[in-house]
Amino acid sequence: MQTLSTVSSSRTINTASKDLLARILASENLTVQHDPKASTAAFDTKNRVLILPAWTGMTNEVYDMLVGHEVGHALFTPHNDTDDKAQGPWCGAAEEIAGTAHASIAHVYLNIVEDARIEKLMKEKFPGMRRDFYKAYEQFVTDDFFGIKGRDLNKLPLIDRINLQYKMGTCMDTGIQFSPVEQSFIKRIDSCRTFDDVKSIVSDIWDYESRLKEEAEKQKQEANAAGKSDDAQDGEDGETTQVPVSGADEQEDGDPSDNGASSNTPDDSAEGDKQGSGNRADTDDKQDKQDKKTPESAGSSVGQGADKMQHDSAPPSSTTQQRFDDSVKKMTARSGTNYQYYDLPTCNPENIIIPYADIEKIIADHRSTLTADFLKQHDNMFQDAKKKYEKFAADSAPIVSLMAKQFDLRKAADAAKRTSVAKTGILDTVRMVNYKVTDDIFRRNTVVREGKNHGLVMFIDWSGSMSPTLLDTVKQLMQIALFCRRCNIPFEVYAFTSCVIKDDLKALDHYDTSVHGKQWNIKNKDKDARFHMFSLLNFLSSKMRPNQFKQAMQNLFAIAMSQTDGTWYYTMPPSLGLSSTPLDEAIVAAMQIVPKFREDNRLQIVHSVFLTDGDTSGSFAYGGGVYSRKFLNDPITRKSYEVTTSTNTLLEVFRDRTGCNAIGFFLYNNKQVIRLSHMFTEYVKDKSGMRVMKNSSKGMDYSNKQIQSYTNNGFAVVHPTASGYTEQYIIRADVRVENDDAMNNLGSDATMTRIKNAFMATAANRMKSRVLLNRFIDLISK
Repeated sequence: MQTLSTVSSSRTINTASKDLLARILASENLTVQHDPKASTAAFDTKNRVLILPAWTGMTNEVYDMLVGHEVGHALFTPHNDTDDKAQGPWCGAAEEIAGTAHASIAHVYLNIVEDARIEKLMKEKFPGMRRDFYKAYEQFVTDDFFGIKGRDLNKLPLIDRINLQYKMGTCMDTGIQFSPVEQSFIKRIDSCRTFDDVKSIVSDIWDYESRLKEEAEKQKQEANAAGKSDDAQDGEDGETTQVPVSGADEQEDGDPSDNGASSNTPDDSAEGDKQGSGNRADTDDKQDKQDKKTPESAGSSVGQGADKMQHDSAPPSSTTQQRFDDSVKKMTARSGTNYQYYDLPTCNPENIIIPYADIEKIIADHRSTLTADFLKQHDNMFQDAKKKYEKFAADSAPIVSLMAKQFDLRKAADAAKRTSVAKTGILDTVRMVNYKVTDDIFRRNTVVREGKNHGLVMFIDWSGSMSPTLLDTVKQLMQIALFCRRCNIPFEVYAFTSCVIKDDLKALDHYDTSVHGKQWNIKNKDKDARFHMFSLLNFLSSKMRPNQFKQAMQNLFAIAMSQTDGTWYYTMPPSLGLSSTPLDEAIVAAMQIVPKFREDNRLQIVHSVFLTDGDTSGSFAYGGGVYSRKFLNDPITRKSYEVTTSTNTLLEVFRDRTGCNAIGFFLYNNKQVIRLSHMFTEYVKDKSGMRVMKNSSKGMDYSNKQIQSYTNNGFAVVHPTASGYTEQYIIRADVRVENDDAMNNLGSDATMTRIKNAFMATAANRMKSRVLLNRFIDLISK
């Protein structure tokens, strides 16, 4: 999961916990993004994305309050198509109230009243957050976030006084006064429950403030017409005169879609101090007489069409909200690092998986095109492969039987652990005669908790670098397949390759072609992560009939022979040859393949094994030529992950999404395993959220132990933090599957010591050469 830590001189906040807090509060798996480029928090009510800036210098209470505030919008602020057409949440309502010209200012009014409503509802729903809101606004007042230090609050415009009443009033007595008509708005805000209530209140406040402004302007014009000087007029009416606000054209950021943003013009700030409440009561009386109604009786004018009074100018915007937004912006860590977010696309498995029947057809079609010489080589190779496979299967039979017996014993031991005996409280007539010496005279029930059924999906690297060891690797896979069939364990074996061999998918690796679109569901080419085209060769399956399985094993043995021994290379179809390493693509496909496999076979636990000898061929996590921190959003789990390496990150997404184990086997063909010491090192997150190595004596001990294990036994265990796998093993690529029995080489005069040593050597070699099979048995017998 994404973890960005914001740091101040005195505190560090782990934002991963804030992501979890947001999801818990919203009771929804929101997508949470921390973006240092964001100037303020915002919530996309349509796409359910919470964007939080990388705030610094904040207490936990302030951070929690800001998160809670935005979650309040997620829970209680509606979204509709009108907002999309108006380019932003609530803007449809703002245009209804003020028209297009002044919608940006009406948006601020809606924002302030809606903030009051959703914060009230959040504190009702989560009473424990009351302290966070109290402490947060207490800090905001202390740090003068609203820009009111030294100002008379009762001379501020109504919208500013409302804003301060519901924000500052959380932690203190503001001393703000409201006229009787203004107090009616406060009562309505106190009792409002829905967004329609908010629109109705804002519409009436807008009309009320607009009338006051128009009356003040009218008085000024009459005074000017009467010959009063500008200086005298300013002295007499300075507190009521306002300059019309131009509206959306002068909005500071020009983006009315930001929930937390408010607009203001240069004149707003100047006139805000002049606007007071001292003459509001007199004006209220005049307005009551003229209109013969109060805002309480007027109701909402939204949607009334011609009945709604139209005003040429807009009332003042909120200077306190603008100052608050500016203050919060200053607390964001606006680093120069380039942050990039990607969405993880889905794939179409039907256009990626090559079924076994198609593989057999590809081989048959290729044979029909061969010349006489190559046809003879082809047939000879298959005959040779058939003989060698049959010998391998025969030699493996006793080993597989032994492994199956060990598996049964381990299952029985596990069942014993899961067995419990309970007294029933009913007398046992056999035991009751012993009542003088023991109180164990009651019947018992033996209960065996249900064991778990397992399945296996294997993904094998079909790249060119596998050529020297491909046949030995395939032999290990075959013994696993034989074992699974013997024990009735469902399984699938896929090979991932960049050879695209379906008839309608001949083109290779062009991102924006229609061919690429058949494999990948790209919704937004500028935002979705990009992957290459590839195929999964479904060589083996537990669904095969016995004859199909035998033929599939022979074909796989022959293909592996042809790629390992250059003598036979041209006798097999090029489309089944080795290619690059689309490991990342295979992991993304597994996110859909594995859950379906589990569902089809009604399994509780699925182990997904990825076997490769190198890194992925290409990745969305690199490129662009500019250093950046990259994040991957999973639209299914709605989690966001910082990309460490593309493969590790995708494995983390795979495990979270499927709940399945991801077991990695890394085939290494160099004896100097110390070159892989970074894979035995512990990794941690630093204060900025970056993944770094942790140097410690304990870590050195672990690394030395694994290097020694690789030297002695041919395998080592990767440190859990160095990999995205549940478990990952490094295996010597030249380890061969040993079926030979050293006992057969003993003469008739062999001593007991030689017989003992030969037996132990045979057992040890067989166990060491079956790392994959032994580890798989360990996993499924639990």
